[in-house]
Amino acid sequence: MLGNWLGLRLQSVYLMQRSLAANKMLIAFSAWNKLIFTYA
Repeated sequence: MLGNWLGLRLQSVYLMQRSLAANKMLIAFSAWNKLIFTYA
């Protein structure tokens, strides 16, 4: 029971980290696009 709960906690933390990383990538990508369009 405890192992199952721990597994779910780890999975939710892992998914949260992944979505945060994806958000950072999106932000960096849009900033990069702005730079390209501004200086192109």
